[in-house]
Parts: sequence; structure tokens; C-alpha cells
Amino acid sequence: MNLRNLCGFAVCICVLGAAGCAPPAPSAPAPTSGRAEPQPVGSGATLSRGDGAHTADAIPGADSASAADSASAPCGAGSTTAQAATPGPVPDPAPVTITIVYDNTSTDPGLRADWGFACVIETPGSTLLFDTGTSGPILLHNLRALGISPADVDAVVISHAHSDHFGGLRDFLFQNGEVTVFAPASLPEGMRNSIAEGGTAVEVITAGRELFPGVTVTGELPGPPPEQALVLETPGGAIVVTGCAHPGVVAMVDAARALVGRDVALVVGGFHMGGFSAGEVAEVARSLRERGVHRVCPAHCTGEAAMRALAALFGEGFLSAGVGTVIRMP
Repeated sequence: MNLRNLCGFAVCICVLGAAGCAPPAPSAPAPTSGRAEPQPVGSGATLSRGDGAHTADAIPGADSASAADSASAPCGAGSTTAQAATPGPVPDPAPVTITIVYDNTSTDPGLRADWGFACVIETPGSTLLFDTGTSGPILLHNLRALGISPADVDAVVISHAHSDHFGGLRDFLFQNGEVTVFAPASLPEGMRNSIAEGGTAVEVITAGRELFPGVTVTGELPGPPPEQALVLETPGGAIVVTGCAHPGVVAMVDAARALVGRDVALVVGGFHMGGFSAGEVAEVARSLRERGVHRVCPAHCTGEAAMRALAALFGEGFLSAGVGTVIRMP
């Protein structure tokens, strides 16, 4: 069974506002009916969390060189001419599990869908919460329902200064204030000071660097708004995790490749393509493939039409996103 048949999609065209990405007119989330049985896709797929959590297999063709130089991508895709990444020294990439804990849709009626994005990233050496969604109570509910304890999280990484990506942080820190918060430089100083005054360590990211072995933050790319992403190095290939990809998903992949010296095989998170035409989506897909991206798991603000187009363009390489989706790279 194809993963994209297991999750429904809500309309999620992102409209920028002062408070962040504002959802369209309220509509009911689109979870699947009942608890979906986990279905592996291809070899190497394993289930890491209970009912309703889906897994994806290892990415084929990881670390392949770019097919050819590309032209600029349109409409904010932010691409430059593609160059094959020069393989760099990567010491023993480790398995990674990504669990989406906040999104506009859910894979199970016991999980709460809401406008925003967050995921938990588990490696052998660290557990990170990437973004915190809009609502603390919803974030904490989904963590509990998925069997993830806030106490097990070592660090929180905020992608950008929009409330649908940091709104749940305060409530999360009440549960675990011992984490380190890696904040983008554009996060308001007053908010950074408020976090620090509560006793939580805050590190402001001003440039790309490794946070933990195999986990690299890109630093902010120009938007608006400026935004940073995570790059995860795994035996199955490098993964880029985005919040909204305001700078352009292709530009964020280029930044990731430059930092880790490897092609990116999978991109997970918001793609911010709600206003893109079919031709523009196709150009972005082409540019991603030239950079080694064989799979995409678009979420949150990607846009319903762009979701459908990407599903058609990537075929089996398209992974459905929603609260409860689990991607494990062995």
C-alpha cells in the first residue's frame, strides 16, 4: 500500500501575516477514519511507534551525483545552478527517526491536527524537537499520544520567528526546561531573554554548524522571513527538515549540500508552495531531483494543489505527512 493513500490533506495555503503563517478559512482537519494499520513501503521499513504511525523505507539512490546543471527555479524557489556535491568526510552516519507531532492533518483520530509544524528527531546520540507548532496543549497531547516524553528531548530547534512554529515552546519548557533552545538570530530578543530568564539555555544560531554528531543547522537563509533548516546525515542519505521553507525549498537544499558535502535524498516539512502554478511546481521537482532528492514528505504550508502535483511528479517517492507519520532511516 502506498503511504500517500493513508493520510488525508486539509487545505493549507500559507498567507504571511504579522503573527506568522495564517491558515485559510477554518475547515475540519482530514484524519483517516479509524486507526490505520502501519504498512511498510519497500525493504527496510520498520514501525517505531504505535497504531497509526507510518514508516518509510530507506531512500534509494542516496548520494548520487547531480544529473546536470539546472536553470534557476521560479517563483521563490531560490535555486541557483546545481552542482554535484563533493562527498565530504562523514564519520559513520547513524540511523534517524523523524516523527511528525504537529501538522494540519493527522493520521489518526486520537491525534490532534492544527495549523503549524513540529517533529521529533531521534538519533543514537540525541533527541531534538524541531519547531513546536502553535499550541502548547496540542503539542503536549500529541507527544503523549505518540509515547514521546518531553523529558527525553535534549534540544529544541526553532526554524523561524512565526508563531505557528514557536507557539508551543513555552508550555513545552514547563515540562522540560533543561533543554538547549537553538534559536534563529531573527527570533525577537525579548523572547530569547524570556526563555533564558526561565533557566533554559538559549544559543543563537548565526551561521551553519553541527549541533550534534550528524545533525547540522544551516543558519538563517534570507526570506522573508529568514529561516533555518536541519540537515541529518544517515546511512540512507542526507535529509533536510524545513519548517516552511520561506527562502525556497531548493535554496535550503543547496545550503544543506554545501554544509555537509553530500547530496540530499529526502526533504521533510513545509514547502510553502501554495501560490505556485503546476509549471512552477514541476520546475521545483526537477531542481530537487537534480540535487539527488528522490523522496519528499511535504507538510503544513505546502498547499493542497502543490501536494497533489508533487505526489504525481514523485510517485512512490512522495510520502504523506500528518501528525503520527514516522520516517525511519536505517
